[in-house]
Amino acid sequence: MRNNKFLALISSLAIMAASFSFTSCEDILNIIFAPLGTLNSFEAFPLSNSAYLTWTNGAISSYSLYLDVSPRPTTGTYPLRITENNNYLMVDNLQNGETYTFTLYLSSNGEVVSSKTATAIPSSSYTIDPHEYNATSSGSFIEVPANTVAVRITGANGKHISYANVNTSTSSAISATSVRRYASPASAGTISPNVISRSAEEVSEESNTELSAPVIKNFIPPSFSDVKIIGDNSRVAYSSGGSFNPSNPQVGQTRMIYVDQDVNLETYGLESMKLYAIGYKPNGTENEIACLVWARQSDVDDSSRDSKISLGVIRDITEKFVKYYQFEERIFGGTYNKLYNTGESIPSYVNIVLWDIGKDKTSGNCGVVGYFWAKDYYKNMTSGVRNSNEGKFFYIDIPFCNYRRIGDYVSYDGNDNTVSDTVISTLFHEYQHMIDFNTKTINHNITNVDTWYNEMLSMLCEDLMGDALGLEEREKVYAGRIPNFNGYYYYSGAAQYLSSNSWVSYATAYSFGSFLMRNYGGTALVREMSINAYAGRESVVNAVNAVNGINRTWNGLLQEYIQACAFRAAYAKTAHLPTHNITHTGGTTYNGGTWIESFNVGNAQILIACDTNASTYDNVNATGGTVSTAVTGLNLWKSSYGNAVSSSTYYGPIPVKIGAEIDVQPTGFVMHSIGKANSNDVTLFFTSSSNSNEKLLVFIQDDYSATTADSTDPESRSN
Repeated sequence: MRNNKFLALISSLAIMAASFSFTSCEDILNIIFAPLGTLNSFEAFPLSNSAYLTWTNGAISSYSLYLDVSPRPTTGTYPLRITENNNYLMVDNLQNGETYTFTLYLSSNGEVVSSKTATAIPSSSYTIDPHEYNATSSGSFIEVPANTVAVRITGANGKHISYANVNTSTSSAISATSVRRYASPASAGTISPNVISRSAEEVSEESNTELSAPVIKNFIPPSFSDVKIIGDNSRVAYSSGGSFNPSNPQVGQTRMIYVDQDVNLETYGLESMKLYAIGYKPNGTENEIACLVWARQSDVDDSSRDSKISLGVIRDITEKFVKYYQFEERIFGGTYNKLYNTGESIPSYVNIVLWDIGKDKTSGNCGVVGYFWAKDYYKNMTSGVRNSNEGKFFYIDIPFCNYRRIGDYVSYDGNDNTVSDTVISTLFHEYQHMIDFNTKTINHNITNVDTWYNEMLSMLCEDLMGDALGLEEREKVYAGRIPNFNGYYYYSGAAQYLSSNSWVSYATAYSFGSFLMRNYGGTALVREMSINAYAGRESVVNAVNAVNGINRTWNGLLQEYIQACAFRAAYAKTAHLPTHNITHTGGTTYNGGTWIESFNVGNAQILIACDTNASTYDNVNATGGTVSTAVTGLNLWKSSYGNAVSSSTYYGPIPVKIGAEIDVQPTGFVMHSIGKANSNDVTLFFTSSSNSNEKLLVFIQDDYSATTADSTDPESRSN
């Protein structure tokens, strides 16, 4: 995968040897042991009536360097002797529309030792765009038009310059092997590469590495035709053989429930489950049920460890769900109380099934914390869905209920009768999926809701509820997603879901959604996205415009988001640029839109068995209170979000080496560091692209150390 076509952007006048950034050890050997008399690369950039030439040399000592042009320009003497150590040249007096071939060669005693050729067709459409830097949103950012081969920046001395290749397509990647827009050496001014960047080899080696431990995997439902049913295959009533009464549930009743039977979650069978807890609606009428909590009797023990769960943990799960689920509904909407394919009514309560998902004992193989699958909203048929439990269900992994981390140590030996933060966060994540099925599929008849969008909403739910749920900092959604985003953002676009390496898509979807929420309306925006009559990109754009009374486009929002990923928090705050680093502290209105900032959850009764025989019961009141949806600012360059590159830790989205062979994913981008400008005027030259979906964005900001974290406090907004 090594590609020497472009080195990290280097000075057009002078290069400090210590600043070289090599793609691999092979590059270093090529420089040290290159054969005498070599030219490594040669490029020609067409301009109006001229061409800009740039090259890199191997060993050329004792050889003469010449340039020849065919056809010859109207002025000048050719072949032209090139000044020693020069690596660029402007050739003038060319005719627009004419094809010119440039030959650069090394000569010894009249013999050609090494040569390179390049062609260019000058045209009046090729321009060098002037740009004057100033620390404002417009002065810090350049969108380079497709016909612009160069940008001349004035006032750039001491500033750091970077750029991003952006793919505006929503479906097709821009291939690494296709023509892409890369930076080449500048024609004026000195730029020193000073930022660590990832090479193609490093990216390839790490592409399948998930940063979090253990490996938490995302549930991908199999197609109905791929589901295998074991055991009772007659599809008789799911409660057959049990004592469960759906209209009058009592703790201790039993029923048959379809649950997964293998680590791939493709095989399902009926298991006898016992009702261990009933949670009642906060401030509801007597016997108004919010949830039922089920487990297999053989899985309930006095202590919680591995695939066993205690009554204390069951109580904790029930209490936390009934305490906060209405809060989530107030933001996202309600659930559906009928079967989708028949219209038959189903009970309004939610069934939470505690089960060793994947039957892996300690979650090391399956890795799924919990899932909602809309198959339970279907009536079982002889064809189609055959493993439905015909109601409102989601499933939670018992070992992950017992999961805890002590430093880098991971165990599944329980949390003193308290369910893990990982499971509680997942509980409300999955409930959003159930709500989304109602709001989008049922209410608005949208049968194909983009996965990235649905997962984005669930992660924003985790974000909004993290403080209310009392999650420790490292278990909050951003603690895992932002480091993954910083290290691997270029593998997935903002509006893309990958079935393999889906954890990267989760990270990019969360980063994009968290930016939108912090900049365009907080809770009010999330609610509007959830309940409006659109899904995916349409939902995002319509919600942003409706809540804020503006007229943004998808590409405009995507561009602002990429700026927020490019500019470090300190500079973004000074220059009033887009950023994730905004905290919402509360408020009642936002540009005329109603905020949903607090909600009194009241008291909730929980009926739970005190022993495995369910012979006695406890009535427990969950203390209510006011829950705030304050949004915490995210500084992508914070020390806790750092990623290792070689022997150093880099903060923020890691730039990729210029010329590295990496696809630009749909709605995605690849960031490149150019370096620090050491003169006032700098001209950047860029190769052209044949892909109309490719955009090139240039960023100018205060210089910084790549290995120093940014501790800038978030900007606070009260509305």
